[in-house]
Amino acid sequence: MTWEQRKPLIAAVEAQRGGRKLVTLLNFDRPSIPEIPGLSENFSSEVKAPLFRVLKETKHGGAGLDLLMYTRGGDTNAVWPIVSLLREFDPDFQVLVPYRCHSSGTLLCLGAKRIVLGPLSELSPIDPTTANAFNPNAADNKAKLGISVEDVTAFKKFVLDQLDCTPTTKGAKLQASRAQMAPFLQQLAVGVKIVVA
Repeated sequence: MTWEQRKPLIAAVEAQRGGRKLVTLLNFDRPSIPEIPGLSENFSSEVKAPLFRVLKETKHGGAGLDLLMYTRGGDTNAVWPIVSLLREFDPDFQVLVPYRCHSSGTLLCLGAKRIVLGPLSELSPIDPTTANAFNPNAADNKAKLGISVEDVTAFKKFVLDQLDCTPTTKGAKLQASRAQMAPFLQQLAVGVKIVVA
């Protein structure tokens, strides 16, 4: 859809919302197209500079600012700087969620004065992922896969449950549990040396 085709749609939403200025922030569902820089399927901090330029050019004249969002999530660390930026232009900005606004998008919504939802709107749990040099490789071996914080917590709970480790577990029972689980944990934690002490 071209800019000329989008302009009347944006104007119609602004009229419906009482003259509030509309800024759209949309991510893709599909993997990025490397030939087109700036396109991303994930919410990230890279959007801050272009969003700032758009907000500077958008004269809302006190009528208020609406942010229309579509995202499947992304970098949760990018949310607070973007919310702070939006609040610089309108401390009472509102978010319109016509369809999906997952994870970091949901977190951004919580920074707004008001969230406007429709019958198809989706907010989701906020499930940040961790990324570091020890994460598993993606199928193409070019990038690291993220590990969900929920998965890390579940892994820890699983290990403690299987080892029957409670604050009161001691002595020979604890040692036996550790020795039994070590081979299985080694398979789950590939590349990590597990020492039974």
